Amino acid sequence: MFEFKRLRREDLAMVLKWRTSQSVSRYMISDMVPDLDAQVRWYNSTSNIPYWIIKSDDVPIGVINLSDTHKMHKKTSFGYYIAEEEYRKLGGMILTYFYNFVFDTLGFNKIAAEVFCDNSDVIKIHEAHGYRKVGIKADDVWKYDRYHDIMILELFKKTWIKKPFRNLTATFE
Repeated sequence: MFEFKRLRREDLAMVLKWRTSQSVSRYMISDMVPDLDAQVRWYNSTSNIPYWIIKSDDVPIGVINLSDTHKMHKKTSFGYYIAEEEYRKLGGMILTYFYNFVFDTLGFNKIAAEVFCDNSDVIKIHEAHGYRKVGIKADDVWKYDRYHDIMILELFKKTWIKKPFRNLTATFE
């Protein structure tokens, strides 16, 4: 159902279009300028950070990535978005494949997420997956002429393995 292909240079124009759209950028901590040269420079600087294009039935629909990875402590953070409107309802399901990959294949013990406090849909998805709320970074992001609070959440492998989605696997390039 889903494939996760490594981000390639030829994907950059599509990703830039996605990231500069209001529907995606409104819940992103950083905004992007619609500048393909800047996008190429960003891409060249991220060679050690895994980014994947999310595909559903061979249609590119979004991006997911790891960040702040600490192999010794077996913890990481991540970010993702579903850019194609008609596929947004699959966001929660996509994450189940990702968590199985992160915990089973990569061997992490904990994954953290930061979410705008007013992004209630994503917070509900994370809570359904077993995340616990760690705290709130008040007035953390200046965007749209005001400060926004950011919620910190974390999911442990021991919590995830109790969920009924353990058999869902996908190819991660």
